[in-house]
Amino acid sequence: MKFTSIIKRIDNLGRIVLPKDVRRKLKLKENDEVEIVVGEDGFIELKKYSAIDEYKDECITLVNLLEELIDKEVIVTDNSSIYVCGKKDDSYINMPLSKKYIEILENRKVFNEKTMPTFNILEGDGEIYAKSIVPIIVESSIVGSVAIVSKNKQLNIKDKDIELLKFAALILSNKIQN
Repeated sequence: MKFTSIIKRIDNLGRIVLPKDVRRKLKLKENDEVEIVVGEDGFIELKKYSAIDEYKDECITLVNLLEELIDKEVIVTDNSSIYVCGKKDDSYINMPLSKKYIEILENRKVFNEKTMPTFNILEGDGEIYAKSIVPIIVESSIVGSVAIVSKNKQLNIKDKDIELLKFAALILSNKIQN
């Protein structure tokens, strides 16, 4: 791991400004939450907070059940990357989401290929297409999504598939909220 050292002054309110390059590398934007971990050795670790992190086992269970029910590839994302993939292909875990995907999440609407053209969900290399996306909303904040994806642009989605995604997003939302 390559370390970068930057010297910053703490202001009179105890704040430190994170340089733009650091915010970009962590994919932080205004109003994002940051988790601060203080180690015994004097190191401070900053990472983008994800409310969904505490529920990885539940996400894996839901994704596997959905894939079994609808026979399509399902993923769970946080706000910036793929968090959980199903049994079919887990090589996309932690890959960054495309700007288009993040824009759809921020619109808080259910996306499906019937209402909008299919697009690549990955930023950079790799091609995997969004077929349906349902945001996971907790206390008016978007914490991620549940989505059907495919390497095949021609995969057809049924209405019951979308309803099952909505149900899964609701389950995760309630779990995180409580």
